[in-house]
Amino acid sequence: MERYLINNKKTIVLYSLLAVVAYAFLTLLYQCYAWITDTIGSPVEGKAERITIASIVILIVLLVCLNILAVVKRTILYEICRQFRSDVLSKAYQLGYVRYHLKGKEYYESILLNDIQTIEEDYFSNVIEFLGDSVQLVIMLAAIGMVGVPYLLVVLVFAIPSVIHPFLLRKKLEKRALLVSEEKEDYTKETDDLLRAFELYKSAGKEQVMAAGFQQRVGKLEASKLAQKNLRTWNSCLMALCVYLLKAGSQMFFTYHAVRGVIAVATVSLLFGLANNVGNPVAALLGYLGAINGTKEVRKKCWELLGEDAKDQFESEDQDIDQSEKAVSVSFDKVQFGYSKEKQILNGFTFCFERGKKYALYGASGCGKSTVFRLIKGYCTPDSGHVMIGQTDVSTMKPDMINRYITYISQVPFVFAGTIRENLAMFREDHSDQEMMDALEAAGLADLIRSFPGKLDEEIKEGGKNFSGGEKQRITIARALLHKSAVLLVDEGTSALDNETAYQIEQNLLSQEGRTVISINHRVNDSVRLYDEIVMIQDGRVVEHGPYELLMEARGAFYKMWMEGGAKDNEA
Repeated sequence: MERYLINNKKTIVLYSLLAVVAYAFLTLLYQCYAWITDTIGSPVEGKAERITIASIVILIVLLVCLNILAVVKRTILYEICRQFRSDVLSKAYQLGYVRYHLKGKEYYESILLNDIQTIEEDYFSNVIEFLGDSVQLVIMLAAIGMVGVPYLLVVLVFAIPSVIHPFLLRKKLEKRALLVSEEKEDYTKETDDLLRAFELYKSAGKEQVMAAGFQQRVGKLEASKLAQKNLRTWNSCLMALCVYLLKAGSQMFFTYHAVRGVIAVATVSLLFGLANNVGNPVAALLGYLGAINGTKEVRKKCWELLGEDAKDQFESEDQDIDQSEKAVSVSFDKVQFGYSKEKQILNGFTFCFERGKKYALYGASGCGKSTVFRLIKGYCTPDSGHVMIGQTDVSTMKPDMINRYITYISQVPFVFAGTIRENLAMFREDHSDQEMMDALEAAGLADLIRSFPGKLDEEIKEGGKNFSGGEKQRITIARALLHKSAVLLVDEGTSALDNETAYQIEQNLLSQEGRTVISINHRVNDSVRLYDEIVMIQDGRVVEHGPYELLMEARGAFYKMWMEGGAKDNEA
């Protein structure tokens, strides 16, 4: 984290110099108070007026300096936080697929939304304040030393408990801050899941179930935050005790010396002001140290991400797939894979998706269909066996190499705020308007786009709020068609469309010559006849495969599924 402070060292040096000026004027202000006290005992004509005018001038300069200090601090924080947030997001995007998906979206979401805010408020802001108050403390101690070294030593002795205090609860504060961070991460994940499932809970009439579960999650988060606040309260009480000991002890010593006539009352007034402004920054410094120490584990979490190697350890140097045609094969050889030792998904999965052919994957939920896609895309690696694109093992391919050959259409369409053109081309400039319209035509959306005043430059609002779910799904299909990759993975890519529209678009997808198409299907209807082969997966293995007619004659797993669900889906 220190590098962000170093990157802004010029502004921080300016902040330090301004602090020196400001607190030097503060000591002058206390000197003026002492002079005024002195004039009470031995009045001199015009002296009080001169001191008052000097005090007003000093006070104005002090206020100006303090205001400039506040502006400079905000500037430093702005630059640091802008750089920090950008670096975290950029780093997440630079990670290899496996490293990113190992922790998941919610992990990085929690860092960007929760942890960085904690670091901004409790670390960077406090470090800057710590610097300013340290300057104030040094200047006040120096001023006390100029009055008399014994008085400086007294103040330092009474400050010993304050020096010890930051170390008393440091470990507990760090641990508690990490627990709160973890609870926030879980809260972010569950909130995201609940908002995604809004329609599901609503249609099932389970709002109360949802609310009860969410209330329990909120309760855990707030309980963790409350424990942290209670610990901070105890820490603040200890801090206040140390500071009051410093203030009261030193002031009693000064008063005792004044009563004995060792020092003048005016000097006591000066020392009271200076000692008070030793106690105040000491109190503040203790608070800053507590907050800074409390962010140690959270900072470590962010720093591990920023310091992480952007590449997956199994990625090799640039390479190309040996291919004689545009389409390529995708093959699995005895692949074993599980998300944990207790949960094996693929069990010796072996199959070759031949180049240029179209395949429909069927199987019960949890049989491994989506895992097959994740392995092809390089999101995870097999426990054993090999996944090959052409003659190249996916585990040796860089993400940009995989993306060159693989395009994925998800059942959850994603569009972003921007023009239709930007959503289709993904900011690439090598696609003509005609190519985009051809892709939209194949996705069944060309007529709608032509009806817009802006055509391809029509704006899509954030989250695609001005488009229906089916229209957003067709935009993602057009985007995939425009990419013209060798392999097209389709995960229920027409799930948001009516049967007639879905059938037409599926025909268009499968008519793409020179592309290997692998589609996960749940609907069992006449569109299955469009595929070259149907692949049935059970318990992480291919149990049968072949054309529709052959599997129907075999009367195996596919025939049984067709008889149970096909007629119903066709009626729908």
